Amino acid sequence: MTQKSTPKDALRGQWLYDFLMKGIEEDLLSENLPTLGGKYRNESNIDHAARMERYDKAFAEFDRVIGLIADQLTSEAMEYRHTARERLEAEEKQEHEEDVNKAEHLFDDEQ
Repeated sequence: MTQKSTPKDALRGQWLYDFLMKGIEEDLLSENLPTLGGKYRNESNIDHAARMERYDKAFAEFDRVIGLIADQLTSEAMEYRHTARERLEAEEKQEHEEDVNKAEHLFDDEQ
């Protein structure tokens, strides 16, 4: 698939996957996946099993790291949501108080 035919969201996901996986297990980078069969064609069964175990650990580490990122982003988004809501409520309260003050002045002016 070329970048032109790949949805942008998929490319962002691939970019993040590769960014994280580069520090974990370079064999598992998206560009390296198609070459693994040739690279390890002559490995023994024991070496193959060890590599698969290494990959399992790499995917587990990836899951751990992406989970930490997701938790942090969720926390930051919820904090922003809380701040935005407080700001909106304060603005509404101020507008309401201004409306009440205008109404009181109108009432006072009529008397």
